[in-house]
Amino acid sequence: MLRRGLRLFFLSCALLIFTSSAAESFAQGCFISAPSVFDTLHPMSVAIADFNLDGKPDAITANPYPKGISLLLGNGDGTFQAPLVTPVGFQPYFVAVGDFNRDGKPDVAVADYIYCAPSVVYILLGNGDGTFQPPMSFPVDKTPHTLTIADFNGDGIPDIAAANWCSNNVSVLLGKGDGTFSGPTNYPVSSALAITSADFNGDGNIDLAESGGDGLVNILLGNGDGTFQPAQTFLVGVGILTNGIAAADLNHDGKPDLVLANIYGGAFNLGSIDVLLGNGDGTFQTAVSYGSSQNSEWVTIADLNGDGIPDLAVAAYNTDGANIFLGNGDGTFRFAGQFVTGDGSTSLAAADVDGDSKPDLIVANNGLGVSANGNLSPGNLSVLIGNGDGTFQSGRNTLAARFPEGIASGDFNGDGKPDVVVVAVSGEVTTLLGSGDGFFTPSYDFFGKVSFSDVAAADFNHDGRLDLAVASGDGSSILVFKGNGDGTFQTPNEYFGGSTPRAIGVADLNQDGNLDLVLTNDIKGGQGTVSVLLGNPDGTFQPAVPYNVDGRPKSVVIADFNHDGKLDLAVANFVSGNVSVLLGNGDGTFGTAANYVAGTSPRWIAAGDVNNDGNLDLAVADFGTMNIAVLLGNGDGTFQPPIGHYVGHFPGYVAITDVNRDGKADLVAAVSFTAVHGNGTLAVALGNGDSTFQPPTYYGTGVLPRAVAFADFNLDGVPDVATVNFGSNNVTVLLNSLTAAYSK
Repeated sequence: MLRRGLRLFFLSCALLIFTSSAAESFAQGCFISAPSVFDTLHPMSVAIADFNLDGKPDAITANPYPKGISLLLGNGDGTFQAPLVTPVGFQPYFVAVGDFNRDGKPDVAVADYIYCAPSVVYILLGNGDGTFQPPMSFPVDKTPHTLTIADFNGDGIPDIAAANWCSNNVSVLLGKGDGTFSGPTNYPVSSALAITSADFNGDGNIDLAESGGDGLVNILLGNGDGTFQPAQTFLVGVGILTNGIAAADLNHDGKPDLVLANIYGGAFNLGSIDVLLGNGDGTFQTAVSYGSSQNSEWVTIADLNGDGIPDLAVAAYNTDGANIFLGNGDGTFRFAGQFVTGDGSTSLAAADVDGDSKPDLIVANNGLGVSANGNLSPGNLSVLIGNGDGTFQSGRNTLAARFPEGIASGDFNGDGKPDVVVVAVSGEVTTLLGSGDGFFTPSYDFFGKVSFSDVAAADFNHDGRLDLAVASGDGSSILVFKGNGDGTFQTPNEYFGGSTPRAIGVADLNQDGNLDLVLTNDIKGGQGTVSVLLGNPDGTFQPAVPYNVDGRPKSVVIADFNHDGKLDLAVANFVSGNVSVLLGNGDGTFGTAANYVAGTSPRWIAAGDVNNDGNLDLAVADFGTMNIAVLLGNGDGTFQPPIGHYVGHFPGYVAITDVNRDGKADLVAAVSFTAVHGNGTLAVALGNGDSTFQPPTYYGTGVLPRAVAFADFNLDGVPDVATVNFGSNNVTVLLNSLTAAYSK
């Protein structure tokens, strides 16, 4: 059986298609993805409480752009009602919850982030029905970044401490019990961004722990009367910028410990968490660092897998995910994976929002970052429903390579679990071995001299082991790696593949039982070509033979378009806005290209029978529009004019497959931008069986997905989908929601 990891898919027993995509038609059903809840105001922080006293958790966010807070009342099933927006302040940045007037109804404190100017904290007293009284303001110092709420003077009334970034101090506001506050009293610290509170020295008084941009933790021991001693500092690491901090007893010794979420710096440089175990006297042990994603913005502590041990959830801004670290009970942690959230995750909170007694995560996605495609992402909340074992119902991210472009799947080490290989603009070839749960572990890395654009996996030398063919997008060669069968590969053999080889197709073009290669030559300003390299039985290849197509061919699909039993080629030409079809002679040679209009900037092409007439049709991802262009086949190798189907901004990849198992071909597209998930989306348009399609359903991925592979990554009997994400340097796996029994 030919495999592209398997670069082919079966539409029926009669139709065999070889493609430069990684699609296979066995992908079925719907995919598991965290839903987005819109508050449209680019939230920076989120808190959970029951604001209307109905016994169901609600969410409230602080939104700097535009200026306000949003209350989303929970329905108790993991869904939320439309946001109720209250304008507050100049740039509301952080939100916290407490009962400031002791009436049993949750109130809200909002830090107004005024840049390097005296600022305020707003208090909105809750009415107990999901509404609030008009905001009251209380002064603090310059640019409050975060807040902590506790009883600092032992009077039973909640007080507030604010970490003021621009003035490098902490402002303490003492509650009066009626929702108003006295103060502030300001305490200098070395750098102020993140703050939390607990009794760190065991004297019964609440203390403060604060950190910022200098790699230090400041501890302010409380005197029990609302005042604090001068800050004591503890070094965490050089060059660390801490954005979030939380306190809890992580090792069950009765002493509060600290966890810091670091945007950058320290041993891992690109983002980390640091754990400081408390000694119970206000001092801490040396920090232990754990690699997290770049821009780890916030951390929350909760028992996510029900073992009675605190775990950690970290908001990862740059990779659009929530990193989960499960506790071992001794203050150490093990990384359990990253789950897809939304664009620019800045804050998260844990609560049981669907009533199943398992903790879920609500993640605030600021969405203000402008991606490479120039789009401003929407702000929203992601709802990650917990499974009770430390995993969540969302896509699963694994770090791959820098600026990845291509992906293929296959079992590279023979353990029965699907793996993936990723190639990148950085010149990396990275093999990730499947764990059988939708996550991967690195196995093999090759670093080339030029960037790589596409990869195919197949057994080229008939030894039963998967090999790799890799296109060097900025060079003129194709590299062939022979597999060792253990997830590693031999030193590659290099073949001339024409100028700027971009995408790869694999098939037996001359019917000799050996696999051959087809490369698209993405030549700038010149004649676009495809190069055909016929394979030998030992996995080597004959010299490339070029065939003219049109302007800047980006991808190729191989199939029998005219029912003559000979494989043909269809090529997507980016600059000329068309598709070139070259009919095969059955001996590895091809006729002159016939061109068909296919949009404005075709980037990827797939083949399948979308109208059930027995003829193969073409689907083209038109990067220049928001459409997938469908060209119906006439069965003689010619095609009808294109019909556009909306999927979202800048579609760069498309596959044809039956995702819901109804016998009708559907479209699966990697989309650079949608209003639902921002700069990372898989769009699925279900087919009606007559070449028309339903409106697309969107599933969140990493940032800027480039290509897709299908396999049963969690071994449940139904195939899942993996995207390789250029902007977040990772692979996202979306697990299929169908079961094997249902799919039969």
